[in-house]
Amino acid sequence: MKLSHSPGNILFQKGNTQYIFFPTGDIYQFTDGNLLLNDFIGSLKEGSANNIWLRVEKDGRLLAHPMLGIHSGSQVFRSVDGLRLEGTFEGVAYEVTFRPFEGLWFWDVRLSGQGQKVDVIYGQDLGLGDKGGVLTNELYLAQYLGHTVFE
Repeated sequence: MKLSHSPGNILFQKGNTQYIFFPTGDIYQFTDGNLLLNDFIGSLKEGSANNIWLRVEKDGRLLAHPMLGIHSGSQVFRSVDGLRLEGTFEGVAYEVTFRPFEGLWFWDVRLSGQGQKVDVIYGQDLGLGDKGGVLTNELYLAQYLGHTVFE
């Protein structure tokens, strides 16, 4: 199967930075010029390695649910300014908004529930190299980053 940008995909172009999602909300690829920002290219069947997970504590156990993509069951909405995914898990409603800019992006997560104990985990695989180099050395690449939470 050849993976490529297709008319059904969701594309955001911000200067040299291009963000492509599958219609399911899974990330296909993020690029900045020839620089591939994500490491693994997603697929319509398996989804993407990138995700934002909602964890809900229930009966002493942590239950995890992806909020993006084909395995989430989320509804996907596109606007000129970004992408929004909505769904529910274990009585917690979530809204995840992707906001693209040139050279950077933001995820905004909003949760609504009945006092459940929850947390959110963000997983982003990073390539940060020439597209050809990243795709031929996926398992060799590793990046370590610090993240900041904004309220």
